[in-house]
Amino acid sequence: MLQELIRFLAVAEKVVPRNSTIEVLRNIAFKDGYVLATDLELIARMPVPETRSFLIPFGILKTVLKSKPASIDFDLSEPNRIKINYDNKSVSFPRGEVTDFPNLPETEFQPIGEWSKEAVMLLHSQLPYLSNDELRPALNGVYLNQNGSFSSCATDGHVLRAISDMDPAHSCEFQEYCGILPKRVIQLLPRLVRETVSVSFSEDYFRFELEHGLTLYMRNVEGTYPDFARVIPKEFASSVEVDVVRLRNLTEAAKAFANKATMASLFEINEDLLSIKVENNEEDVRWESSMSVGHISGERLRVAMNLSYLEKVLDGIEGKQALWRYNDGNTASVFVETGDAPGSSMNLIMPIRLPKEEDEDG
Repeated sequence: MLQELIRFLAVAEKVVPRNSTIEVLRNIAFKDGYVLATDLELIARMPVPETRSFLIPFGILKTVLKSKPASIDFDLSEPNRIKINYDNKSVSFPRGEVTDFPNLPETEFQPIGEWSKEAVMLLHSQLPYLSNDELRPALNGVYLNQNGSFSSCATDGHVLRAISDMDPAHSCEFQEYCGILPKRVIQLLPRLVRETVSVSFSEDYFRFELEHGLTLYMRNVEGTYPDFARVIPKEFASSVEVDVVRLRNLTEAAKAFANKATMASLFEINEDLLSIKVENNEEDVRWESSMSVGHISGERLRVAMNLSYLEKVLDGIEGKQALWRYNDGNTASVFVETGDAPGSSMNLIMPIRLPKEEDEDG
């Protein structure tokens, strides 16, 4: 059982709440041949060769396992205490009520797919685009669409990353489904999935079945995902090719002088030149720089953008070159990787409204 507990410890550390006022949640439970951990939102369960039912304080078990024992066993002979024997040491503690530990969701699950590691990593790439606003829970997760194809979208209302092909290697199996995948499980899956993960859902939970019998149950996100398609322009009048590394470096340099509250900067494209200007009126500071771009088609551009949001968009582009597509300074700009990038991702940023220019007649 030692190896199973070591394996489960890495997962339980991400599940067991550190400061919960519900004392039983600070334990892991052994029940009916399984070990479990939960914070009421996420449940982790894995089979172990132990049929007795009891609770172990997570902090105590973690300390014991970190000593790298050669063996471990649990002594339940005393009615009110439990003893852990490991190597030539032992530690005992009061016995908790295992019946107080939350039960697994009693619901019927419907399979929605067998996802590859590549699909899991594409989901993980969308984490920076998610919102942390608790008042908009739908934006705290990634929207999945498996109706005909496997696509996804993540947005916080300022930036957006849409991936049109979550299965470029055609190694996934999926059934028709659309819904919101919670942020927390997207953070966990990359370190747990080696090749594939089986995914199913119910009215209230997602279920993820992994290697070694490990199963995660994640409570669904409440709310309706916004109609993100309406902010994505259907056509673009203009586009330029940009050096992503150079633009990222200039964006970082501009942030040092920008207004910390707005992070506003003015971007101007004129033929093959991109100018970047920061005007920080609070500190009476002005900063500017420029870089060459590969003009492909269309008109000049004058647009204001939040530098932090732009940096987030650029960080999501792995390649050295990207196409910047736009219509005007009042609509979204889109950055698309050039070349054969897996997943066919599109990275969108909304503009900041520019102050109206003064009338020429004064």
